[in-house]
Amino acid sequence: MEARVSGEQKGFGGEIISEYGPAFMELLPAPFGRLHCVHLMGTHREMGRQYGALLGEKILEVWEIVCRIAGAAGLSPEVLPLVGARAWGHYRERVPDRYREELVGVLEGCEEKGHRISPAMLETSAAFPDFSSFYQVEKMLGSLMTEPDPKIDHIWRGKDPSGLPAHCSAFAVWGKRTREGKMYASRSLDWESGSGLSDYAAVTVFHPVLEDGRPGVPNLLFGHLGSLGCIAGMNAAGIALSEIGAFNERETFDGRPWQYVFREILDEATSLKQAARIIDHGNYTQGYCFLVVWGDPARFGSNQFRPAGLAVEVDGCNIELFEDDDPRERDAVWVDREGSPVLDASGHSVSYGLPMKDAVYRADTAFSSTVRSGQATDNGPVVEGNDGDPRKGDTYRKLHVPMAEMIRSFTEGAAFDNPEKRKYAMPATGSVGIIGPEQAIRLCEMTGDNDGNIMSVLYEATDLKAHVAFEKGRGTTWTPAALTGYISLELGPVFGGAVGPVSDPLRAGE
Repeated sequence: MEARVSGEQKGFGGEIISEYGPAFMELLPAPFGRLHCVHLMGTHREMGRQYGALLGEKILEVWEIVCRIAGAAGLSPEVLPLVGARAWGHYRERVPDRYREELVGVLEGCEEKGHRISPAMLETSAAFPDFSSFYQVEKMLGSLMTEPDPKIDHIWRGKDPSGLPAHCSAFAVWGKRTREGKMYASRSLDWESGSGLSDYAAVTVFHPVLEDGRPGVPNLLFGHLGSLGCIAGMNAAGIALSEIGAFNERETFDGRPWQYVFREILDEATSLKQAARIIDHGNYTQGYCFLVVWGDPARFGSNQFRPAGLAVEVDGCNIELFEDDDPRERDAVWVDREGSPVLDASGHSVSYGLPMKDAVYRADTAFSSTVRSGQATDNGPVVEGNDGDPRKGDTYRKLHVPMAEMIRSFTEGAAFDNPEKRKYAMPATGSVGIIGPEQAIRLCEMTGDNDGNIMSVLYEATDLKAHVAFEKGRGTTWTPAALTGYISLELGPVFGGAVGPVSDPLRAGE
């Protein structure tokens, strides 16, 4: 884990290249190039204004990259903001006011500094992580139109979602599997490689003030400049978040965009129970798996120390939360499109769950019968020609099973010799081991070295530390994020210390 940076100085101690009021941006040298670190504070409107004033030019540059990515899929730069703004028109009704105010602030900051950012451009950037990932793209784009529009109609005809490099993964381990019971969790973002986004690799730190004047929980996002939705992040209470796209036929624009649900969690939650309330508060737009973990940093060393994690499976209708060693995952069986068990030649149901104590992990495959019955991903039952057997799924074989086997190898002494990940083979030790940062980084490398790994994060959620890597190079020089080398960040000093759990409910009446 190269390039350790401490928080002894202002921010992370990097070179401060711009300031605006209390906000500033610094640059840190990293194995993959450089990391932009943006520090914001105040109400969300104020933080948005700071972001726009500091980064207006960068927002435009990243917008051009997003346009190239969308253009390769059939959405021209003229059409993209039209579709994106229409999508945001649905999402905004389910996004808390503070984040809509934040976007207004970004426009104000850009205008103050003379950067020509249109509302449609900014709304599209906010909506893009969600509206660009639908399985039934033509159907969903068509639902945005009140009447046929030749600029939009059939834009993505013939798109094959199974060919997209969308094979994210995440794991979390704690308790008896880790040193001192601490929480280690990952976020592997596998997406469009070599796009140029890595030149804008970023950490954005928020010190929020909420609508009623209460201080929010200090938190940060990992991702790229120009986007304020959370694709990965952690807060000062030790809550850390990961996402995996999982194509499902149950889709809607009338749902909550996940990247802003993540923002809400980081702003408010100080325990896993509180994070779970926010996760479970309303339906999503499409198929995803999430990991939500809590490192419980404020109680480390006490008898009350209770880190924990959840795996979450959702589609446009269903939300299913799984604890570690969840009996529902233990009992998961191959189901058909109606959610009924499929029997093998001997008349028996076919099990595929691999739960374990003090660990949760996910790739694309769902283990709840509700979500799995609508999945298109991983040999899902809704795709014509698929038999629906989850064990044949690409990410189940290449990511989910190897994660389980490597965790057991590190902590139970079993051999690791998975044919999909043989380069990481380990002999049996016959003795119980414990996972620390080095072993957790090894797990990150094992799950993230595919053709689309553009960002890899290891959260040390109990110690309020994080290690992040981004892709490097393009074409023949491209290196996946997990193999470029990680920069290590001490988050506690930047947050101002750990925030302890509270017993008050998040909302009146709960």
